[in-house]
Amino acid sequence: ASLAQQLVQVGEYLQAQGNQVIFNGNRVQFATAQQVAHYNELVAPLAAQHQSLIAGLQTQLRLVKP
Repeated sequence: ASLAQQLVQVGEYLQAQGNQVIFNGNRVQFATAQQVAHYNELVAPLAAQHQSLIAGLQTQLRLVKP
């Protein structure tokens, strides 16, 4: 999945948890270990996808510069 698709999946998962998820500042807390495991699976690829996006943008910017 792309970065955007993965972010949508994370958002949909969080929304689907309803009142079984607590947002505390930049933290997310779940009621069960299963919820935590699934959330961690969803967010695990985000860092690498972000780095890939940034690298691609930097390459494009170098190509555009005179």
